[in-house]
Amino acid sequence: MKSMVELEVLDIENSSELKETYALILKEKNGEKVFPVIIGFSEARALVIELNGVRSRRPTPHDLFKNLSDAVGYVLFQVFIYEFDEGVFFSRLLLKNNKDKVLEIDSRTSDAVTLALKYSAPIYIGNDVFEKIMNSIGKGFKKENAEKMTVNEKKEFEQKNINQQLTEMTEEELNLLLAGAVESEDYELASQINEEIKRRKELF
Repeated sequence: MKSMVELEVLDIENSSELKETYALILKEKNGEKVFPVIIGFSEARALVIELNGVRSRRPTPHDLFKNLSDAVGYVLFQVFIYEFDEGVFFSRLLLKNNKDKVLEIDSRTSDAVTLALKYSAPIYIGNDVFEKIMNSIGKGFKKENAEKMTVNEKKEFEQKNINQQLTEMTEEELNLLLAGAVESEDYELASQINEEIKRRKELF
């Protein structure tokens, strides 16, 4: 089995550059390194609900998943972040039943972390993937040292977050965000969105 690093949820923060987005801050459980996963409003809301133990009046999609898995006798026992590629995180849900049969289900990392909180299940990341992320964001950062970053370092760090979020968006979401950026005269963001749309068209 590959060497793994256990993670914990440190915080949910507003993204300072991209509107309606947030940063899920994950931290190595037995260390100081942290890294962000850029998520949308609905994903941030679901995580905040779980972090604060809020009970929804009606079942959320994550409640529905848990209710269904409970009904068929499967329990989430681990979340595993297995890849980080061009700013995108890839995760798996690992579930097992009372006969130790294991199911692996691919998942968005935000959903995987929300379910880990709901099940009180550990979150792991491959050590090689963790090092790849640390290299990608300049060896990680400590929250208490964020103010010591230079303006250029902050801009570079935030730019990587923006690129990650744009990569994860659907074409419809990109077009809606582009319209909003043009309307608000945020032409720098509009240009970045356009580049992502063009990049995708060139792939086909």
